[in-house]
Amino acid sequence: MSRLNFSRLPAFRVGIALACFALMALAALALGGRAVPPPAAAPARASEEQLQVELITLTPRGFEPSTLTRPKGKFYLTVDNRSGSTEMNLRLDYVTGAQLREMRVSKELLDWSDLLELHPGEYLLTEADHPDWSCRITITPN
Repeated sequence: MSRLNFSRLPAFRVGIALACFALMALAALALGGRAVPPPAAAPARASEEQLQVELITLTPRGFEPSTLTRPKGKFYLTVDNRSGSTEMNLRLDYVTGAQLREMRVSKELLDWSDLLELHPGEYLLTEADHPDWSCRITITPN
């Protein structure tokens, strides 16, 4: 799985994606950190797959929501850092212990988003400096 390379997408799609992420972040702030259901993906051509966005907010109390269940398939995983920390070291691991991805998010960026396609199973999203912060992600077969 590779990181999304925005430079390879048409400018229109990048604008739509960024607008969606900005709206989700504003909605999360307006709701005081409560979980916000992901919006539908931007309209795509009939021949293209529509992608969903799963929003997880990192607060001073940890990840919200702390559990996430979704069907297999490609989706954007977005972590909005509202914890007050200026840097995050996020890890996405299989529950069995094998590391899938590690992301360092700096104070210049704060938030993180990536296009993922996870196989059915259990995953754990954690932040290295706060071992008690975690989000269990379950991918179902359909």
